[in-house]
Order: sequence, then C-alpha cells, then structure tokens
Amino acid sequence: MKKLYCAILTSAMLAISAATGVETFADETNIFNAVVSTNAITDEKDVFTPEGVVAALPTKNTDSDLYVQINGNGVLMKSDSSNDTRTIRTLPDKYALSVLGAEYGWVQVLDDDGNKGYVNAKFITFHRGTKPDNDQLLEDIKAKAIVDFSKKFIGTPYVWGGTNLTSGVDCSGFVYSVYKNFGITLNRSSRAMYSGNGTPVAKTNLKAGDLVFFNTSGSGVSHVGMYIGNNQYIHSGNSGVQISSLSSAYSLKTYVGAKRILI
Repeated sequence: MKKLYCAILTSAMLAISAATGVETFADETNIFNAVVSTNAITDEKDVFTPEGVVAALPTKNTDSDLYVQINGNGVLMKSDSSNDTRTIRTLPDKYALSVLGAEYGWVQVLDDDGNKGYVNAKFITFHRGTKPDNDQLLEDIKAKAIVDFSKKFIGTPYVWGGTNLTSGVDCSGFVYSVYKNFGITLNRSSRAMYSGNGTPVAKTNLKAGDLVFFNTSGSGVSHVGMYIGNNQYIHSGNSGVQISSLSSAYSLKTYVGAKRILI
C-alpha cells in the first residue's frame, strides 16, 4: 500500500515538475521533501504577486479590483499557459487587463474586446484599483503610427489635386491619403475637412494626428496639415511634403484652427 501511495505521489510530482519547471524527486524516501521543495502557491492573496505567480498552481482570481498592465511592446497574449500555444493578440506597453487567474508563471487575463488568454508574468505588473481605460492608449499608438507613416513621404512633390503619396499630392490629398491608409476616410478638400471632419480642438491642446488649418488665400480655409508634436506640422506645400513650425511667422499669420480625427 505504501509503495502504491508513493507511486501515485511520484506521478503527481512529475506532473508538477513538468508544469512548473521545479525539480522534484521520485525516490519514495524523499517524496515528501519534494512536495515542499516545489513551493507551490495556492493561497489567492499570495498568488497574485510578482513572486507568488511564478510558483502558482491553477488559481482563480476573485478580487474585482485586481488588474495588470503590460511592460514592454509586443507582448503576446497566448491561448494557454505556454509559449507553444496560439497567439491571440499582441499587446502594447501599458495596456491594462482584468485578471481571471494564474498558473505556473502565467496570468490568465481578459482584454477589452472580451478575449481570454494568458500572459507570461515576466511582462506584467499587478495593480489594485480601477482598471485604466485603454482607449486613449490605443488612440495615441495609432496617432504615432500615422505620424511615422506620414514622415516616409517627406519630399514627395506638390501636385494640385494629387493623392499619390509617392508621385505627388496637394495639401488635402496628402492628409487624405495618409489617413486612408489607416482605414479613415476624410473629406477631400481642406475646407470640407474643416467643416465636416473631426471635432474642434484648441491650439494649446493639440495632439499628434490632429489636423491644422490655415487661410492662405485670404478667403477662408485653403490649406491643411497634420500636427506631429513639438509645435510642428507636416503638410504638402509649394516645395512638396515638408515639416514646418506653427511658430513661423507665416503659420501664425494664417492659422485658423484644428480638428481632432482620432477620438
């Protein structure tokens, strides 16, 4: 009976060893020491800590105030607690997730789209309180991607009526085509953009990706660019796609207002 009991425990310990990576012992004289040596954490209050989650046996979270944030860009959310499983999505730095549970160094999480998955505990930090809204984080990431994309076309010549980012664009054709690349359709002219796209934003509250408008003709909005930060905007002017300062004399004289497309 003793040998049967130890055999069962041995099998169990081998399973724990395979799951946790913690060394166990098959010798029946040391098996109880092996159980202790795994340091497996099952108390919920101890599991959801940087140290506890590493040795956690499968544990469900019941604390609704507990959430995690991602540390680093490109962190993978997996379908199970292993790198060998399907990738559900790639998560950006600071993205906040609800916590469902933990096991063997992985945290089971829920994202804002209702996806359940696992993130390696090496790439998260635990927090308690109200989980931050991810909407602004994702919009800021999209805005940066749009700005970075637009800069690839510095030097493209000015072509009246043009919308081709490599062969030629006019001012509205430039921002129209940049935003279209990200699935956002704007009105085609600068005047129509100003009257019909986005929401007004004060000059003091400009963010990357906002559209800035100018009256260069003396008869209303006639030019548009895209704010890229640091008091600069990118636009297609007479010299083609270029970056200019909102503090230049010409920009100060002709500035009309701004619209936010990404909300």
